[in-house]
Amino acid sequence: MSRVSLGARIDAWIDGWTAQHGGWRPPLQFLALFVLTWTTFNIVSQASVGLHMDVVEVYDWSRHLSAGYSKHPPLNALIAWTWLRFFPASDWSMHLMAMVVAAGALFGADLVARRYLTGDKRLIALVLLMLTPFYQFHADNFSTNQAMLLTWPIATFGFLRAFERRTIGSSIFAGVAAGAAMLAKYYSIYLIASFAVAVAVHPARWRYLGSWSPCLSTIAGLAVMAPNLFWLKTNGLQPLHYAYQVHAAPSLWAILGADLRYLAEAPAYMALGLIAFWVVVRPGRTTLAGALWPRAPQILLPPISAPFLGFIPTPLWTMQSWFLLPILLLSFEEVQMPRPATKRLLMLLAALTGGTLLVSPAVAVARHLHPDRRAYYRGAAQMLTQLWRESTGRPVTIVRGDPEMAYAIGYYSPDHPDPAPASGVNVAAPWVTASRLAHEGSAQICIEGDAWYPPEQCRREARPGTRVVDFMLANQFLWLAGQPRRFSILITPPRR
Repeated sequence: MSRVSLGARIDAWIDGWTAQHGGWRPPLQFLALFVLTWTTFNIVSQASVGLHMDVVEVYDWSRHLSAGYSKHPPLNALIAWTWLRFFPASDWSMHLMAMVVAAGALFGADLVARRYLTGDKRLIALVLLMLTPFYQFHADNFSTNQAMLLTWPIATFGFLRAFERRTIGSSIFAGVAAGAAMLAKYYSIYLIASFAVAVAVHPARWRYLGSWSPCLSTIAGLAVMAPNLFWLKTNGLQPLHYAYQVHAAPSLWAILGADLRYLAEAPAYMALGLIAFWVVVRPGRTTLAGALWPRAPQILLPPISAPFLGFIPTPLWTMQSWFLLPILLLSFEEVQMPRPATKRLLMLLAALTGGTLLVSPAVAVARHLHPDRRAYYRGAAQMLTQLWRESTGRPVTIVRGDPEMAYAIGYYSPDHPDPAPASGVNVAAPWVTASRLAHEGSAQICIEGDAWYPPEQCRREARPGTRVVDFMLANQFLWLAGQPRRFSILITPPRR
């Protein structure tokens, strides 16, 4: 193929983005390539370790569908449950699920972008987002934040349509999308609050507020959340208690210090995209001000409210908000994106993506040589399952102890036991009852160096008749032996 024909094909493909009310094929092709590329990277780079703890935890929740859980609302578990109806519970499948969700988030961002951007700018908006770590590296650790990554742009698109059209369909869609965002994580209250701020400052606010649209959206949103609200009423505000337990601040000064770090670190996630934008566009003062100071209320509301709520804001929690920044920057009239600039940004994205793919085997080797607990997930699950079957002659159904290891064994053991991430029954796994523990028994695993459940803790909790096994475990990857680590497993057989 000649250089001219290749350039013409690229131009024709980019031109497919220029249609304001069409042009679906190029975005879908682009996102399909994104999913294929980054799923491959995640599979190869993590071949020497197990899945992230958040992923195996969501897997356990998906096996026990509920309207709510002790840590978070249920949307991420529902997504995993739906996915696992069609795909196996394997590492490649979970990596693929995470990237499909990330692609859905980018598609939602494109729905918003096509309302304000034309020509090459729509494509560039997605390219700038792909130059952040949110949609590849962080998105692979699928949990509540990644569910927000998907729901926030879709909810924003729904709100914008409802505000402009005020039809029954657009209003209901906006409410359902906002309710889904809340079911992803209660942190989405900031998104809902930003909608209220946007309405309050818009010149056409009374036209919207005087219609049935906000009422219909509110009713639809509450209907979506109704099962979870009933669960909260029945089980108490467990997710909020968990949030304060993990993120509560010891003092006002700690909150203010965290606010400063939040405002400094949060924009750093967009640094590579902003640098690329600067080099290609050379923005003026107005555009530069939009880049340096985030105008989206959902980004600024958390640090403003943190001193009153008493929790420390986390910069990573802003990742679902930044899809608006490229749209904002590219919407300025002074920003022009000639075709050569578009091609340069695409070449930059292709070079970085290709380079990352090339180093993925080296990343897997580095993770093996400098292991964390994820390197021992598979081996520990295999050893625990073998010891339990030798002792009882039946599949293991309950595993207790360190939360991370318990969830990992629940995923990697062929018996897929229910994790109860504590020494006894607790709210994190209400399906593991005292009656089940008595009739089914349980296996407990402890790992050397664990502050929660060290091997000494395992031995202290062993009741009469419990078998205690100590062993060293070292992961093997390719021809390389990993670092050994000491484990203790307690086999508590069923009571007769």
